[in-house]
Amino acid sequence: MEHYGGNLIFDENSLEFTFTIKGKKGVERKKVKLSKTQYLGAYNLALGTIKDNGSTDYRDITNSGDLVNLFSTVVNCVAVFLEKHPGKSVFFTGDTEQKTLVYHEILRRHYQEFSKKFYIFGIVENEYKVIIEKFDSNGRYSGFLIENKLKSI
Repeated sequence: MEHYGGNLIFDENSLEFTFTIKGKKGVERKKVKLSKTQYLGAYNLALGTIKDNGSTDYRDITNSGDLVNLFSTVVNCVAVFLEKHPGKSVFFTGDTEQKTLVYHEILRRHYQEFSKKFYIFGIVENEYKVIIEKFDSNGRYSGFLIENKLKSI
């Protein structure tokens, strides 16, 4: 396990990051899990809350009151993962339309900053095909794909 600033811990074997967030509900333990997908080089990102019994709830609505800190930590997880796994990409979507819209809004608001390090794509699905296009703040996406611009040496 490797520690990355603050309380962020990465377990390379399980491809899991763990960290805590302090908010309205007190301190919440969080997990970011990356899993291989059926698509070559793409990994799915799942964000969950670690419960007191040790299980992880991936459908939990965080409402910690510190969305900025939560998502900056998740972006840090993505950056660490992509640095350690050059040529890979990270896919994410919300498990509800509302969560996907929140992710879109965060990407829109912070696009200038995020796009310095990452290529950001939006995924458009219809009944006939899946289209991956450069992120557009006005787009309607069912998910997002992130790739590292900076190559490891």
